[in-house]
Amino acid sequence: GDLMPYGQTIGPLRGLKKSCAFCLLTMGLGAPWILKFNAPPKASNVRFPTQRRKVPIGYPFDIDASPVLSRGEQETLKSTTRNLLARLTTEGSAAMDTMNNDDLGELWMPTFTYWERFQLFWSSPVVIFTANGMVQCLALFLFTDWVIRTYKEDELQAFDQVFAVFFGASVTMEFMELFLTGLDYFTSFWNILDVGAASFYFLGLYLKIQCINDPGSCNNYLWTASLPIHRLNKSYYSACLSLLWARFLRIFAVNKAVGPLVIMVRKMGIDLLKFGLVWTVMWIAFAIAMNGSVDGNDSPYDCEHEMADYKCTSWWFFVRTFFQAMGEPMLVEHRTDASVITLVFLFIIMNVVLLNLLIAIMSNTYQDVQLQSNRKFLMDLYEVSEDYSRISLGMPLPFNVLFIIFDFLGFLQYSLDGTFKLLYPDLGPRERFQRHLSTNKTQLQERLELARHNEQHRRASQQGQVQKTYKMRGQEAYYQWRTDAFMENAKTRYIDRFNFGQDIKETYEAKVRRSVLEHVKRIQDRQEDNLKDVQGSLAREMEALAEKIRSGVVNI
Repeated sequence: GDLMPYGQTIGPLRGLKKSCAFCLLTMGLGAPWILKFNAPPKASNVRFPTQRRKVPIGYPFDIDASPVLSRGEQETLKSTTRNLLARLTTEGSAAMDTMNNDDLGELWMPTFTYWERFQLFWSSPVVIFTANGMVQCLALFLFTDWVIRTYKEDELQAFDQVFAVFFGASVTMEFMELFLTGLDYFTSFWNILDVGAASFYFLGLYLKIQCINDPGSCNNYLWTASLPIHRLNKSYYSACLSLLWARFLRIFAVNKAVGPLVIMVRKMGIDLLKFGLVWTVMWIAFAIAMNGSVDGNDSPYDCEHEMADYKCTSWWFFVRTFFQAMGEPMLVEHRTDASVITLVFLFIIMNVVLLNLLIAIMSNTYQDVQLQSNRKFLMDLYEVSEDYSRISLGMPLPFNVLFIIFDFLGFLQYSLDGTFKLLYPDLGPRERFQRHLSTNKTQLQERLELARHNEQHRRASQQGQVQKTYKMRGQEAYYQWRTDAFMENAKTRYIDRFNFGQDIKETYEAKVRRSVLEHVKRIQDRQEDNLKDVQGSLAREMEALAEKIRSGVVNI
């Protein structure tokens, strides 16, 4: 929240949790003077999800804009604040760069009123968690003392009504969480304990009221052959109390030394359920085998005169096998060799093999959790912090009902005035209500102001666009005519250029064709001239040779 996580000291008490617990003893009235608070964020985009302190006017360095820190009010301030103001005035930007968050918090402390600090104290998740733990511890001790010492079965006492209100508020909170999280609600072990405790309490209260209204039915037996109604309601109260004590372990989940142990217990409970399936199948198998090997006619009990004894019932062999699996042999009932042999195998399988298997499974779970204890502890700490950041659901019982009503009315107000439609236009009512509970109200106001500013800017832009549209409608026909004329001229120019290009192309092709033909003709003429020269030369040589033959120079 807005509380400073470090440096909280009250006499011998050191640490934030101890200091918060001490301040809770004063109902938080001493917290504004005793505890230290963080400085407000410098911008809305760096605000923590649980930081609710409003940004004062002029923060962080515009002192003249603040009506509290203005020059006319500086004489009424503390000496430390005046020194920081003087340093800021003389050094200017150099002082701005060197001031840390502690200096800013001290500088703007005069703008931080007592009631604002009191409200922020009660809005911090660590305070809500500590207060919830203290109230739950007190309720547990009172409930335990009442059930053990002063409980009366035939009278509706004041504690019955007090705890009815307590568990009624608990049921309201559980329904809220079920509505917000859906079926994921049942994946939490702590939620199951809460539902079970409230169910047992109201069931016991119903039986007690029934017994008081109809005293004749108090001695009747309901669902059991051992306890009448006037004793059964106290049993339900005791079951509720046992679940509450188990639920109290979540208080220790935020402790780094005890938190991993709580995680181990939860993981081993899951392992025990898986192992219980195998163990139950083997138990039923040995129970049936034992029932067939024991001589039913040779029972050590006188069932003709002890029909009310559970050992004479038809399902006694299941109970007997269960106790034998736990290590109780009950040899008095085994008078046949087959039953003794079956008992030996039962002890080997159930008490040696399966028991060592369970020990190995739990040892493996312990090692896995031990290796990842720091990460799992931080994950559990994050879940607890997230749960208690929602004030209405995290407040101690039964005060949470008032905060739930207040938040529901705020949700209706924001829904009717269009705030949620502006902030979350794409979400449904359930998602909007979940955002409303988990969102910081100060952060919500900042988002709302930003969304309204953006909406006004969008509307102004839209209105200006409409005006421009009306203004341009008179010129639309002229622009259209100019566009059509331009397109027609461009089309004409394009056609002319295309035709001119075609003429150039045809002229160039004709010129190339003539040049090629002339070149070919020159080559042909040159070849004909060369051929004529060769023929003339051959003719002259033939004539010279013939002349030599006639003159006898050459003898053929």
